[in-house]
Amino acid sequence: MAARVIQLRLRNTAAANARAAVAAAGGSPAAQQTSANAAAAAADLMSDPSVPSADAATKLQTIAQNHPIAFQSASQLLVSGIFSKWEADDGGAMNPVGGPTRRKPYPVKILPALCTIANTAGSLTWSPQEEFEAFRLCIPSGQASLPAFIQQLQAGDRMMQAQSGRIPAACLSEKSDLGRIDFPPIKLGETISCAVSGAPSGTPEFCAVLLGYAKGKPRKMPDGAELLYERVEPFDVTSVPSLGTATITLQPQRNIIMRRLGLDDTVANFANLFVTFINVQDDPQFVSGVEIPAQLFSELAQDDWLDFDMCQLGGQITIGLRNSHTSLAVTAQGMALADLVRLPGDSR
Repeated sequence: MAARVIQLRLRNTAAANARAAVAAAGGSPAAQQTSANAAAAAADLMSDPSVPSADAATKLQTIAQNHPIAFQSASQLLVSGIFSKWEADDGGAMNPVGGPTRRKPYPVKILPALCTIANTAGSLTWSPQEEFEAFRLCIPSGQASLPAFIQQLQAGDRMMQAQSGRIPAACLSEKSDLGRIDFPPIKLGETISCAVSGAPSGTPEFCAVLLGYAKGKPRKMPDGAELLYERVEPFDVTSVPSLGTATITLQPQRNIIMRRLGLDDTVANFANLFVTFINVQDDPQFVSGVEIPAQLFSELAQDDWLDFDMCQLGGQITIGLRNSHTSLAVTAQGMALADLVRLPGDSR
């Protein structure tokens, strides 16, 4: 219901803006109503991912030609920043970042950072290799359980804390939603950083992760492709030996885009499990070579809908795992959620 309210808000705002613009230009009440109707229709087409892209483009082009004020009123809402934090969900409605959405205007990527604690202190620095807008700071719970604190959080030249002070790492675990922060876009060459304090000296591989939009690469589907419905991709139970590695292999029987990896965090010694890589048809999906604690992919994790590359029929998705426990194996089990993709010429 809330999502539907937001969709109505978008179309009603576009209609009201078009009506006001035509009125300001001296248009008649009938002309105002016509423009308002066209703006509402344009807003619906722009916010509804269920409409095939080719159909939407054709209809929007007609509106732009016949009702330019209406088209401008709708399009400006989606680029002006008013709805920049809202996006289309499965039903074509609008939903905020942090809602149960996954189809976003830019690919959502993982950006990890590591540091070693010395004298109970350390620092984390994220250096994106393209324009990046983070919306979630996450400290996997294995790290968050330490008596550690985050402070001096800075993005570019902007301090992200309203006042100085320390943030308990536990407040930013993958199971908490307190890490949802409106970071500004970071350009190539800029960094996001914070200080870590209070953790035991010698803590190895203290890790924190940013989730955010890779804004240098707008999401693009192959020409004529359509997103269909969601499917489950289970994988076999895999034993990762002590101080060893293992690989999970998914071999989808349809074209898919994996959106979420879910690992069962109730298995023994789960905190010793790390995800070292995720590859789709040999293409790396991590933006750096830093391995990530598996807690980030727990079934209870918040906000971990991601945008992996499309895996075509006959391809493979491989997930690398490492076990840091010195004497015991760790069992990896879980599933992935993926969207089916229909390419031109597919019969099903």
